[in-house]
Amino acid sequence: MTNGMRQAALLLLGAAALAAQTPKMSTVLYGAAYYQEYMPSERLDQDVELMQKAGLSVVRVGESTWTSWEPREGQFEFA
Repeated sequence: MTNGMRQAALLLLGAAALAAQTPKMSTVLYGAAYYQEYMPSERLDQDVELMQKAGLSVVRVGESTWTSWEPREGQFEFA
């Protein structure tokens, strides 16, 4: 076995060991971004219902407004 073959074998063994330790997801997440700051607040219930009907499992919010939700590091204001 050449030195290059040994290195390749060690890399493959290391990758296999890492893959065995990596937790597997039990499900695939299905979601979308929701920009509530651009939607009328009275529509929120309808939008949530539509997301549930679509089978979304995650919704990303606050992407463009995070600084208003966390005005200072560690201080959150979600009202």
